[in-house]
Amino acid sequence: MTKMKRAVSILLCAVLMLTAAPLGGLAGLEWPDFSALFATKAQAADPTSGTCGKNLTWNYNETTKTLTISGTGMMSNYSCTVETGGVTTAPWGPYYNTVKTVVIQNGVTNIGDYAFVGCTELTRATIPDSVTSIGVSAFADCIGLTSIAIPNSVTSIGNGAFEYCSGLTSISIGIGVTRNVLSAFRYCTGLSSITVASGNPVYHSAGNCLIKTANKELVMGCKTSIIPSDGSVISIGSDAFWGCTGLTNITIPNSITSIGQSVFSNCVGLTSVTIPNSVISIGYEAYSGCTGLTSITVASGNPVYHSTGNCIIKTATKELILGCRNSIIPSDGSVAGIGEFAFSRCTGLTSIAIPGSVTSIGNYAFYLCTGLTSVTIPDNVTSIGWAAFSFCTGLKDVYYGGSEKDRQHITISEENDYLLNAVWHYSSDTPEEPIDPSKPPTAIRGYVPTMNVDYKASVTFKADLSNAPAGAQAHWIINGKDVHTGETYTVPAATADYTVQIKLIGADGTELYASEVETVKVKTDFFSRLIAFFRSLFGALPKITQAIKETL
Repeated sequence: MTKMKRAVSILLCAVLMLTAAPLGGLAGLEWPDFSALFATKAQAADPTSGTCGKNLTWNYNETTKTLTISGTGMMSNYSCTVETGGVTTAPWGPYYNTVKTVVIQNGVTNIGDYAFVGCTELTRATIPDSVTSIGVSAFADCIGLTSIAIPNSVTSIGNGAFEYCSGLTSISIGIGVTRNVLSAFRYCTGLSSITVASGNPVYHSAGNCLIKTANKELVMGCKTSIIPSDGSVISIGSDAFWGCTGLTNITIPNSITSIGQSVFSNCVGLTSVTIPNSVISIGYEAYSGCTGLTSITVASGNPVYHSTGNCIIKTATKELILGCRNSIIPSDGSVAGIGEFAFSRCTGLTSIAIPGSVTSIGNYAFYLCTGLTSVTIPDNVTSIGWAAFSFCTGLKDVYYGGSEKDRQHITISEENDYLLNAVWHYSSDTPEEPIDPSKPPTAIRGYVPTMNVDYKASVTFKADLSNAPAGAQAHWIINGKDVHTGETYTVPAATADYTVQIKLIGADGTELYASEVETVKVKTDFFSRLIAFFRSLFGALPKITQAIKETL
């Protein structure tokens, strides 16, 4: 059991380091050999006192399980690494799973990075008015903490300072904290009370919501939040209610114009969504992972969105951006594409019929829909995005509106193995037209106008050679260079825009045909790069898991 806890601590520590580190610093990430962490070594008795800064001392009372920090000045910064077994490197680290109370005495000016990370038995921490900053992940994963009061003296809170404190029910923010609050309290799923001291120049609180006063943005909410309807809030910021599993209903007032990315993601207790006619922007994954959703509506008169069949649809572009387990995609031509993350993590969805008006299925559209057993795809679909059906572990049957030959005209991006390995049922094959050698290929299969692909995504293109003369071959010209000969070509892990062209070369070496030069845009924004990084990281997880298994 001890080894298992140690393994979990290691993985948590790795996550904390990743979320706190700049993206550029994660390149070339290498994982050490975990097996050495579990070796049993004889150790001397752990000290119960010592220094933790130039003029600071610490003392641990094993009877009362109280850790006291005293003196004047700054506390040292510490770390949490896999080499230390997921335990803080602070000198009181050996007591991380027994300390119940932390008393920081007046005179201490800061709380160091990772100082108390993973102290799972900690139930109370006293922060004096002398403290001006709280370090990165200082109290992260202290699941026993139930309340915390940030004094007025504190002006800086590090990333993840209290993240994963799932037992935390109330927080009080002093007047000195003016930024980084959401990052500090990420994944505190038990929160029910949020207050800000009067006089804070940036934030105020109302209805258990943390609000940026100047731009009227709701920064953070909790399971008991009531969004003010007095006009003091006009937007809900990204991740504001992320993982509020206890949130069962929320009313979005008519003053709201924007709902950010992942705002209500993983709010599994939500059962219904009503979007007022004032909302003109809804971010990616706004309701992703809300597995309890059964009803989705948009108020009539909304200038950007409308709802039909428990789906939210962008009226002008005909893009379905959000569905739920009860969704029925309308077949009246109002939907031309299934947007990115539209049904992501909708585990209660068991089957879906995509109508004939749809031509594209976006990245992660049905990601982690583990309950999905069958899907109907029309023959008009020409592209299925990256991981659109990734981790659809229950998918058994695909009912395709075209023939097996028609299926070859669909560009199916990577990470769609469950879709490809399902049983495909085809409509009656139509007789093939006779080959006309005078007609060269006229298109690159897999390319669509204004094509945008993910950062470092591999894309496979196909040349239609059904009317090519015998012996002719397709040459793939990427960025003006002849890089491959064959019917298909995969552009690997692109990090910048590129051009695609095919040339048909006859058996005698003469050029018979050259297609238009098409441009493929690669998403290079921060979010796209972050997704690419975590894709590579998740690819390494099986090796990490195996290493841990071998040592348990």
